[in-house]
Amino acid sequence: MTRIRVVQITTRLNVGGIAHQVIGVCEGLDPERFECTLITGRPGRFESQMLDYVDRQPGRLHFIPELGRDVFWRDLPAFLKLVRLLRRLRPDVVHTHAAKAGALGRLAAWAARVPVRVHSYHGHVFRGYFHPIAEALIVQIERWLGYLTSMVLLPSESQRDEIVVDFRIVPAEKTRVVRYGISVDEASTLPDQREVRRRFRLDAPLVVGMLGRMAPIKNHALTVDAFARLQSREDVPDVQLLLAGEGETRAELERQVADLRIGDRVRFQGFQRDLRDVYAALDVLVISSRNEGVPIAALEAMAAGVPLVITAVGGLVDLIRDGENGWLTPLDDPNRLAEVLHQALVLPAERSRVAEAARRDVQARYRADAIHLELEQLYRDALTRAGARNPES
Repeated sequence: MTRIRVVQITTRLNVGGIAHQVIGVCEGLDPERFECTLITGRPGRFESQMLDYVDRQPGRLHFIPELGRDVFWRDLPAFLKLVRLLRRLRPDVVHTHAAKAGALGRLAAWAARVPVRVHSYHGHVFRGYFHPIAEALIVQIERWLGYLTSMVLLPSESQRDEIVVDFRIVPAEKTRVVRYGISVDEASTLPDQREVRRRFRLDAPLVVGMLGRMAPIKNHALTVDAFARLQSREDVPDVQLLLAGEGETRAELERQVADLRIGDRVRFQGFQRDLRDVYAALDVLVISSRNEGVPIAALEAMAAGVPLVITAVGGLVDLIRDGENGWLTPLDDPNRLAEVLHQALVLPAERSRVAEAARRDVQARYRADAIHLELEQLYRDALTRAGARNPES
């Protein structure tokens, strides 16, 4: 039996949710039935690379530096290299991720006559990233690319509604909701909290935190603002703020912390090799993004028993039921975020109840092994619909 050849293409393998999923899929597909190859570009200036944390597989990993998040005049060389590589690899399925790799990868797969072209939206850049004129142009380009796409995968129902209804990228029949998968057992195995907090210089009995890339879209400034307002309350609990990550807004955030005079209550820790150290340190994880898909960090924190306070945007609204398995707050409302944080911090029984409900949800809906089986079947079905020869038959 010949294996189905799948090529995953992503812009870069920076430490984060997309890289986590792409690598996880390549490792999780049944090796007796699927042969998975990964094509990627280079990470950005402020980004660590996920490949520093996983074993490389010689012959199954291909670098095209121009594919990275870079200026547009590198797109043509990246496209030509992709076409040549795909013609040599002769995949049955090309599965693209992220905006640039999604555009160039689908075009190259079409040019190389790959029978099935799948694209995953892990969030989108149609709102909140660029000038409105640029965003409108991106939407139109994505609609054109939709004609070349066999199937579009979304991690949540609300994101499917955005793609199909709000932005009219592709018709509903081309879409499937495929949830992200994590190793629940691994995420829930945490180091000793006292040791981690000592290493992070955290001495307060309560710790609130954010983690990940420091970029405008992640809106760390909102959390810092809300934390400062929390500190100004007369009934404020003894709490510190942990910011784990790097990125282009770090210097700005450090200035904000200094201007608000809360430097003694805030710790910047940079990128962490093992995010379970961060989960072990936290009593509450905040995600205050302006736009978001379904962050892997949110799923892992839920599995680890860390309750979430999040802004009600993107796929997050499908993940969290307010007051049941986490707390939702409006976008750009630091007063409300401070109020919700206060409630969560002063009511430990509520934190425990919410954390347990979140853990049950992840166990039931986001296990990696089940997601990989679902994806394998989707690839087979797409090959059948395309009328392509099924290598397994």
